[in-house]
Amino acid sequence: MRQFIEPEPPPNGDVHTGPELFIGIIAAVGTDIDPLLGCLRQSLERVRYRSHSVELMSLLPRQAGAKGMGWFEEGRQFRAQAGNKGALAWLAMRAIEEERRRRPSGEYRVAYIVSTLKTPEEVSAFREVYGRSFVAIGVYASKEERRHRLRAVGQSEEEVEALLRAEEGEPEKPYGQNLEATFPQADFFVEAQEGDLQRQVQRFVELLFGNLFHAPTRDEYGMFHAVSAGLR
Repeated sequence: MRQFIEPEPPPNGDVHTGPELFIGIIAAVGTDIDPLLGCLRQSLERVRYRSHSVELMSLLPRQAGAKGMGWFEEGRQFRAQAGNKGALAWLAMRAIEEERRRRPSGEYRVAYIVSTLKTPEEVSAFREVYGRSFVAIGVYASKEERRHRLRAVGQSEEEVEALLRAEEGEPEKPYGQNLEATFPQADFFVEAQEGDLQRQVQRFVELLFGNLFHAPTRDEYGMFHAVSAGLR
């Protein structure tokens, strides 16, 4: 795991001061990240951080009725027009800066949770700007679980397979998504459907704040080495 921020106890017990945190969520299409986000907010509250969510695709102007591949194409076009595969990350950083201006200085400590990152360049952009204050979480769900969720929201079988293929990376579309190359860039991995998700997330927060008594578990080692294969 990379070396992250080294938060110090707030001076004089002031819970409103302290470093900002930036957490990027990497997940494949069809992955249910809502349970993770709920657990993450709870664990961050325990260390006196409020969460602010930034959803990358919500920052794009949406075409009426667009869904599925339409959303993918909107993201690809935005990156292509910007000439930058990490363009959505820079859009998110602008949204974060706008939120900072709206929030009174020092009102409370904030963790910005950005979902979902789909290109290695997006991860690199956040690390370039936020340095050790940025950490990426890879959320794993099996392909069959993701197929099931996509069908449940009304995607046809053909649309589901097209989404899964497109997200893994399309050489003929250089500004498209490339989750296969992005997922291994995560600093910490969790399983979306794991029964002890709250424990996994609490462990992540403790590691983030310097609990050096945690060593990577055998499951975490296994997930890291198997992650690319699991996306196929």
